[in-house]
Amino acid sequence: MNRRWSPEEDARLVEFHASTLSTEEIARQFEGRTVPAVQSRMKKLKLGVRTIARAKWTPEEYEILTRIWFEEGTMKVLIAKNLPHRSWRTTLEHGLSIGFRPRGAHARRHSYSWATEELDRVLAAEPNLAVSEIVARCKASRVRVTTLLSNGRGKYFRSGWRNGRKTPLWSLGPGPDVQPPAAATPTEICRRARQRKRVRMGRIDPFATLVQQVAA
Repeated sequence: MNRRWSPEEDARLVEFHASTLSTEEIARQFEGRTVPAVQSRMKKLKLGVRTIARAKWTPEEYEILTRIWFEEGTMKVLIAKNLPHRSWRTTLEHGLSIGFRPRGAHARRHSYSWATEELDRVLAAEPNLAVSEIVARCKASRVRVTTLLSNGRGKYFRSGWRNGRKTPLWSLGPGPDVQPPAAATPTEICRRARQRKRVRMGRIDPFATLVQQVAA
């Protein structure tokens, strides 16, 4: 039979919820409580999603993860020592999502995903590429490339935009990201729509201005 949570335990759980400890670490603070039990109690107390769970990976954390992923030893121990504010499960999932190969008993240094290696090669040789251009050069799937870019922030960054705000361009490096161009105002959108309508109706020759510029 499940043991009821006492008011004192609830009060401690509220405090831990606002801390930087992982859920696994919080569960260890309560004797006889499992991770699912702690998560269920947090949900019942309506404490909301923990900020630490949504924290983005920094370039420094990415470097640490890259180093320890290929080190000899137990991943739990390596994570606890080098990334104490990250849970081992979250760290493993993040490593796999950015293209690292699953760690085995005989994992060797530099045994990372071919897709990650290809992505690095392509962007090192030619920065400022759209996802479609990267896919054409490295032969990885669009989903895989998009996932690696999105989850590898700190290693890859948005270095520009094409077609207004529609197509981000990617480069290899820590960033910072180039912000997308400002969205067109309603007035500008209407002006462009009227311009296109006049062209369709034949009231404006879209090549007239170009011809005049060439002639000049």
